[in-house]
Amino acid sequence: MSTGHAVAAQLWDKKKKKVKGSTLEAHAVNESMASLRAQVIMIVNKFLLTGQQFNAEMIKDRLSGKEIKNITLLQACDLYLDMMRTLKAEYSKPTIIKYTNTKQRLSEYMRSQYGRNDVYLYELDYNFIRNFEIFLKTEFNNSQVTCYKHYQRFTRIIRVMMQKGYLQQYPFQ
Repeated sequence: MSTGHAVAAQLWDKKKKKVKGSTLEAHAVNESMASLRAQVIMIVNKFLLTGQQFNAEMIKDRLSGKEIKNITLLQACDLYLDMMRTLKAEYSKPTIIKYTNTKQRLSEYMRSQYGRNDVYLYELDYNFIRNFEIFLKTEFNNSQVTCYKHYQRFTRIIRVMMQKGYLQQYPFQ
């Protein structure tokens, strides 16, 4: 990633990773580099503290302000439903209703299981989907086939969100 500073090769100290000399320009570049280094460390620490998986691109995006915002599960469902409604020639009305029903069941599950209205996509894991199946069977007396259909719709939404860059890896391995 470019810092926007141009320094002659002979003025760069490779070991210390800063500009040689005590000129005002050298001092300004060195301070800027130190500030950038501190920002990177802060970003990495935030990722570590939240338990969120990250990579160099995510650090770069957060540093440059181009980071994709973390979205919630219900926001992901809404994005997918909006896409389906836009492409209504490809999706029948009953299909859209079924996806809407899956979104509603997910919402009810999160309120019941977590006491929350929504969760972030990065919070999803195997336990989430396994307990969702149990919830469907116990609260709505759904058959295995119905649970599987909800699972298919849910995971299709998650895979599309992965393709859009909202998730780095599939959470239900």
